Amino acid sequence: MASSSNNLRSEEEGQQNDEPKKIKMPFIITDNKQFAYVNVREFNNWRRINACQRPIDISMIYLWLVWFIAVIGFYSFVSFFFPTPNQIAVCIFAGILTCIQLATTLYIMFVETQDPVIQQQNKPRNLDYVKEMGVPVIGPDNFCHICQVTVERKTRHCKPCNKCVAGFDHHCVYLNTCIGSKNYSEFILLIYLSAFLALFFSACALYYFIQFFTNRTRFKSTVSYYFSSGKYAPLICDILLIIYCLFCLYAYFTVLELIIFHFKLWLYKMKTQEYIRKREDDPEYFENLKLKTLFKQRIIEIKDRHKTKRNRNKRAKQQKHEKQENNTIETEQDSYDFRV
Repeated sequence: MASSSNNLRSEEEGQQNDEPKKIKMPFIITDNKQFAYVNVREFNNWRRINACQRPIDISMIYLWLVWFIAVIGFYSFVSFFFPTPNQIAVCIFAGILTCIQLATTLYIMFVETQDPVIQQQNKPRNLDYVKEMGVPVIGPDNFCHICQVTVERKTRHCKPCNKCVAGFDHHCVYLNTCIGSKNYSEFILLIYLSAFLALFFSACALYYFIQFFTNRTRFKSTVSYYFSSGKYAPLICDILLIIYCLFCLYAYFTVLELIIFHFKLWLYKMKTQEYIRKREDDPEYFENLKLKTLFKQRIIEIKDRHKTKRNRNKRAKQQKHEKQENNTIETEQDSYDFRV
């Protein structure tokens, strides 16, 4: 009895030793590679749930800092240069767009992007799999060697988040999360909104920067009423306006570059990862493609798709109408037979 109890105890201790400890992630990282390969078993037992989970990429802190400077700078400084009736309208307009932008950002950061197949099958993870640079975790047979589940063709295993993401496009360091089928549309909406707001904020600041030279009396009265009546206050405010304008323009052109890139991906019918791999495997492939021709093809495809959808809806309505007419005729026939 004593020997059997000792064997059971030793087996339980062995199982406990086999279970990996919870990995202690750093709070801030500057590179996704710096924590992913420290302890294989501990890291493979971990996956990111949302963007605010440790570790926080320093790029996300940079993004929020830029956002706060742009928003606070507009509402607490630039907006005061508008005349009172316009000031209220502009603040409401910009406020609605800012709230939509913020809500979209939070949705992208907190939505669960993991492939539903992984959640449904709920298989134990392969803790001993060692990731290699440039080698996908999911093999050619669509089997994930960490999640141990066969996934769809467009699913990819994100190494920084350590989970399979449905319709994986890329891992966004600025949002500290994966962009996949569940949040790609919202991501596109976000970058368009961000570009518009950055351009709008910079245009307002530039307009009132010019007012310092064209309508100095009004500019000085606004500064003295809202900020300070000092001798150099108008000049300081004008300098702050141009600095804020350049700051927002920098943000605008940064986001514009991202918009152009994803617009090209839309023309190529590719995801970001597919584009990167194709670029590495065949660098001359994209040189032979003409964007103008691709754009025309995409427009034709959209028109054909809408035409097919309209025809389908038209046929469905006709079938429904014919069915209703047949039912009416049958009802009238039944009532006639009953009277006879």
